[in-house]
Amino acid sequence: MLHVIARSALASACLVTTRASGDGASTRKIEPPVVEIMRLPEGGVQPQAVVGADGSINVIYLAGDPAASNVFFMRSTDGGRTFAKPIRVNSTPGSAVAAGTIRGAHLALGRDGRIHIAWNGSMQTHSGGDPQAGGSLLYTRSNEDATAFEPERAMAIRGLDGGGSIAASDAGQVSIVWHAPPSGKTGEQARRIWLSRSGDDGETFDEPVAIDAPPRGACACCSLRAFMTAAGDLFVLYRTAATPSDRDMTLIRVHAEEIDLNLIEPWPIGQCVMSSASFVETGDGVLGAWETKRRIRFASLPGQSDDSSTEIIEPAGQGDNAKHPVLAVNREGAILCAWTENTGWAQGGDIAWQVFEPSGAPIESAAGRAPRLPVWGSPAAFARDDGTFVILY
Repeated sequence: MLHVIARSALASACLVTTRASGDGASTRKIEPPVVEIMRLPEGGVQPQAVVGADGSINVIYLAGDPAASNVFFMRSTDGGRTFAKPIRVNSTPGSAVAAGTIRGAHLALGRDGRIHIAWNGSMQTHSGGDPQAGGSLLYTRSNEDATAFEPERAMAIRGLDGGGSIAASDAGQVSIVWHAPPSGKTGEQARRIWLSRSGDDGETFDEPVAIDAPPRGACACCSLRAFMTAAGDLFVLYRTAATPSDRDMTLIRVHAEEIDLNLIEPWPIGQCVMSSASFVETGDGVLGAWETKRRIRFASLPGQSDDSSTEIIEPAGQGDNAKHPVLAVNREGAILCAWTENTGWAQGGDIAWQVFEPSGAPIESAAGRAPRLPVWGSPAAFARDDGTFVILY
């Protein structure tokens, strides 16, 4: 049974130093990698991309009515140079939500490359139109060769708002994570972080358990992000709401049957910021990226070594209202961080990016921007086997 380690108070913050990426940069060790920009088919938005153990590029995205979208999956076997024709994931048409940018589909690869997907169900399809109930959290998985998906299953959740997430491992573990208030309670301060786990490749799931002790609430319309390492450790980044003016980025790490919480970075602001987060695993551990004070930050996450001081890196040259970061790492260990700028409610914007050394130092002449991010859009990123980065939006 899961239990919380005694030391896991939020006071055990590990990330305390912040520097802009242009400060104190070391001598560049690798050549600036090529960064290519790729648009989704048919006006798609909110992609998620995962590279399989076989080198395949697996992508999901949303398309259609923002309030009643469809989830599509496409795969590339040539490093993302070409993709097979997209197939629809959701068996119920219009059962996904693109509006708000943070309630879309999340993708994970499990045993033998099996595709696992979770997303917030659209209100009119899965909650009878009751705005107090929130949509259902939906889950599906692919067949063995990823040519079709099972009918989605709805998890019985009341009060779902910001998007849930999913993580999986080669050992057949699948974890679905979300935030919602316990039965009979309402409000952001009452919201908990819930985990439902499967040990049989998503065939069955355990009853949900809360994994955020001591509870600090959750920013209702902020997304959270789950990630499982090759070793089976589960990482979750989410934004707390202990008071109406506290929106602190917090990390939960589930290792075996123990849970550890760490304050990553505080953000005193009295509003829901509709933020999201991202993970990537490197040869040295797990990196996480998030938003604080409308700026994008990333760092190596605590709990992976005895080093208790990890530097937060803020990419230089960020524009207005930087949001929705994504990370990717190539074969040389270079780190791509991409994000959105100038977006708003029902308003598109731009994509920006910076590439860094494995040490976190920025690589000269390895930054850029791309315009015409669609309404409700956000990026995904992956690295090809030749070291090239691709930003997909």
